[in-house]
Amino acid sequence: MKLEFALKEKDYLTHQLYVASQSKRIAKVRLMNRMLAPAGLIILAFLTYSNMGFGVAFSYLAFGMIWFILYPMWDKKRHVKHYQKYITEHFQDKVGKPVLFEMDEEYLYSKDESSEAKIKLETIESIDEIKEAIYLRLNTAQSFIIPKDQITNLNSVRHNFKKLADKLYIPYNLNEDWVWK
Repeated sequence: MKLEFALKEKDYLTHQLYVASQSKRIAKVRLMNRMLAPAGLIILAFLTYSNMGFGVAFSYLAFGMIWFILYPMWDKKRHVKHYQKYITEHFQDKVGKPVLFEMDEEYLYSKDESSEAKIKLETIESIDEIKEAIYLRLNTAQSFIIPKDQITNLNSVRHNFKKLADKLYIPYNLNEDWVWK
């Protein structure tokens, strides 16, 4: 199998957000950030109710509810902004440059203007497919990004990757309804 494509900033951003959404650590931190402030404000409201009255306690409760409702939207935008800055710093020289990707019975080959890679197929730990791309996740915490909008024979490529997943006994995760939340 041989593919040629050029990755866009959007491809890198979608990949970073997908990986972040799959991380249990990041999910835990995001949940804690969402819950900790409202919980603290509710406790503060109960403590101040007897000393300062209903108005102050209500304002703490109201602020806690506003935080709980609006924080996910702010956090979502904050992560997007963070990863966009990261991509600008680390991948700008690769954006828009042609990539040649090949796969045979034993190896993956990737070549672009600045580098070449030859990787054993056994290092692939999972294959993830979302609406925009297919990701080959390696056991070195790296991934190959294959943008689906630039692949002309997508069904054939998908079939080859599913066969590869079966051959290597690794998961082929189909998440076409995935969106960054």
